[in-house]
Amino acid sequence: MLWTYVLDRLEVALGALLIVGAIGLQIFVTRFSKLEFNRVWKERVVFIFASWVWIVSLLLGRDTVWRSMSDWFPLSQGAHFALCEVYVFFTFGFSQPLFFLTILLLIRSRTRFDKKANTAVDRDEVRKKHVLLSALGWCVPMIVVHAIILGLNHIPNISEPTPIFWTVYDSGAESCVVPIISTAAFACFFVIFLIFYTYYSTRFSRVLINRKLRARVRW
Repeated sequence: MLWTYVLDRLEVALGALLIVGAIGLQIFVTRFSKLEFNRVWKERVVFIFASWVWIVSLLLGRDTVWRSMSDWFPLSQGAHFALCEVYVFFTFGFSQPLFFLTILLLIRSRTRFDKKANTAVDRDEVRKKHVLLSALGWCVPMIVVHAIILGLNHIPNISEPTPIFWTVYDSGAESCVVPIISTAAFACFFVIFLIFYTYYSTRFSRVLINRKLRARVRW
């Protein structure tokens, strides 16, 4: 149908525009890394990187993208299966956790102070290193879970307890599916994220209030 054709290409165009915008923003942040307003540029780069990887992965898993590209780049069933693996792994196993963890750790870094740091510059460097390493480190459990999911998809003659328990590609519908294991793992991750986000957000608000009170006293 005409409207489906138009919507398919509109979705691809919008996704491509978002990717270009995210990459352009990442270049801008990196280029002006020494300006005062951009002191947390490394964390912003990680945040933007996770964003555009998330967008690319989502586009790879969309049937509309496959349909709109089939006229120019016809794909075999094996290629569709590989794209679904990329979609599930990089969306739910890497980019989404990295995106949310970067936000959480940025807030957390503003509520803790390193006693070994002597100057404000040293404290900023310690915070940057902590945020980057912790965000990547805390992604490891989700990466491992989704690596196991992909491994199970390549084991022949193994039956699933229930449909799409670890399957990433539905050959009948010719579309990507999110396996139950991935959904359960990400649900657990997000619940834990919300708990820590609430805790550190509360601490962060108290830190801001205390700073304002100290500024008034000094004034």
